Amino acid sequence: MLRSSILCFALLLQAPSGVVGADYDADDLPIDFSVYTTGTLARNITSSDTTDFAAFQRENAESHVPGYGEAGRLAQYAVDGRGTYWISNSDSALSTVAFDPYKWVHVKYPWDATVIYLTRKSHVSFLMMYHDEDDDVRDVPYLVNRIEKSSCLTDKVKLQDTLSTYTIEGRGKGTLFQTPSVVLRSLKECKNFLDSWGPVERARTWVHKLAAESQGNGIAFFPPGSEEPPCSDASDYSDGIVMQAHIDYPLVLSGKKSEIRAYWVIVSVEPLIVILYNRGQVRLATHDYVPPHNSSLEHWDNPLVHILNTRQQKNANPDYKKTSDERKRAWDALPQELRAQGRIPADMTDDQWINQALLPVINSTVYSLARAAQPILQSSSANHLGSANRRFELFGLDVIFEDVAWRDAIGVENNLGDGGSMVEPGGIKAWVTEAQVGPGLSLDHPTKIEVVPPMLTEMMNVVLEVDYRRINQLPLHDIGDMLENFAVVINDATPEWRMQTPLEGTEGDHSEL
Repeated sequence: MLRSSILCFALLLQAPSGVVGADYDADDLPIDFSVYTTGTLARNITSSDTTDFAAFQRENAESHVPGYGEAGRLAQYAVDGRGTYWISNSDSALSTVAFDPYKWVHVKYPWDATVIYLTRKSHVSFLMMYHDEDDDVRDVPYLVNRIEKSSCLTDKVKLQDTLSTYTIEGRGKGTLFQTPSVVLRSLKECKNFLDSWGPVERARTWVHKLAAESQGNGIAFFPPGSEEPPCSDASDYSDGIVMQAHIDYPLVLSGKKSEIRAYWVIVSVEPLIVILYNRGQVRLATHDYVPPHNSSLEHWDNPLVHILNTRQQKNANPDYKKTSDERKRAWDALPQELRAQGRIPADMTDDQWINQALLPVINSTVYSLARAAQPILQSSSANHLGSANRRFELFGLDVIFEDVAWRDAIGVENNLGDGGSMVEPGGIKAWVTEAQVGPGLSLDHPTKIEVVPPMLTEMMNVVLEVDYRRINQLPLHDIGDMLENFAVVINDATPEWRMQTPLEGTEGDHSEL
């Protein structure tokens, strides 16, 4: 007997029960979260006391306070008694910045919740403890942030397989978004890979990546002349290994190697609806970058130069906290650096460069990633429920910029081929390093505090709106009209989207934001 049979679409109409309150006071947090709850209704909710909130809910459910109709679903569901959630990590920033300001309540059991949110190390299988062994969680209509088989995007080996089946019109395989890469599934394949090297391959530094690892684990560098070949009997090939050409001339900020993080969300699997947030972060290494023409073999073993993951930087640097503020910046740092070098017009503002030069490239990249994954995510094995599937998922997109202008200025030959995506003006080329499941949402840095809270709040309002319309069989074609800082990348609820290229139509273009 399915224990969760009590959970059906009607749960959205039930008042919460068995709630567990938050164990902290929002007033003690180092940020004013009320700025993310706008409108009359939201302000009333934020200022109300928990003790009288049940009465507040009943009163407003009957009288509809001014602004109720225009308020987002986070506010409306709180007033209607549907503001309940279950999260696998009570310390998650999502609780702090999206649910708690609206006085949503954290219920004890997931089947009592309107929204279930699993954090990075959780998966849908985590819910199996609440069901009989024969139950298939894929068939239960949870509103939960895990899409079946989304590992086709986030597993490094599977991402290569996914992109290799997708063709970009006029360019070739989707693998062009990443530097030249090869998947190795055995020691024999690895040795054959080495034997096939020509002069171009031998001149590259190769990056070793494990399929399902994250946070910089499993990364190793093999520069030309390396004494240790990237093939070993000790290597674990069970899940496959990716060997990827290194970007020798990355964009450096303050002398440090850099990469950016963008946020995008699949808010509906079928029809496929994908949205992209219009701001993100820049991450920097701790030590100055040394280009290959000036480097020795020893410096490749230093993660403080080459690995940009925050966990690896912390592990390698006992003094990380003393300089942590320097390691993360807003996207504005990119145009500011490029303007200082005379690469973008002096009268082009930071926002103009981000909206008109950077975001169209990120938009196009996310479009192709989602389209490449679409046949897998919508397959019968992944999506038993079809259009009744209520899953959604937040992803990170990590991109390193190759400094083409720098490389050309010193006369170094291009050894990465014709892939990547040029960002102009600027003279930099975007290369995808990975799509990340459950990107870090901690509020441990001013830049993340600036980006993450409004992103999560708007994301949940969009997710709830899409879910509400799905349940009530309302149209989804105009979902872009409610977006503020997100933009629609794909909306297959509108038939013409299936015929569009990534940047056609105003919904997929950030230039007017």
